[in-house]
Amino acid sequence: MNFVSDVTYYHISLVILIYGLMSLITYFTFRLSDMVVNTLGNNVISVIGKVMGLIIAIIGTGMVIEGIKIAFNLEV
Repeated sequence: MNFVSDVTYYHISLVILIYGLMSLITYFTFRLSDMVVNTLGNNVISVIGKVMGLIIAIIGTGMVIEGIKIAFNLEV
């Protein structure tokens, strides 16, 4: 959204087009989710969920560490 701060009609239309494309991709992803689960199986979906949870935990931990460094002016 910050891309539109330098407003021209080209930039606005580009942002709207990309938003529409992402919405369409999300729609088809949800529509095909049953097929993906049936193809991969519940065990693979469970493993993917656990790996994604681990990745999110790692990102969150990194953000907390960076926040602490900034809050206390720590240089490491």
